[in-house]
Amino acid sequence: MAYSRLRILIMSLGPRAFKNLPDGVGLKTAIQAKNEGLVEADGEFSAVSKYRLTAAGITKKSLYGGSKRN
Repeated sequence: MAYSRLRILIMSLGPRAFKNLPDGVGLKTAIQAKNEGLVEADGEFSAVSKYRLTAAGITKKSLYGGSKRN
């Protein structure tokens, strides 16, 4: 998985509200992030699902220099 896509995904999501995938990030990246425990979906993983960060995703986001709140 491309590092830049994972970073875009993590930086665009927060821990509370479920959001759509950002432009340039596909389902493959979302599935990989889920397998790494960084995101969760509001249902089955698909292109129309919405996503949010898990505790591990919040930690990763803070390592990237992003805000913990979104």
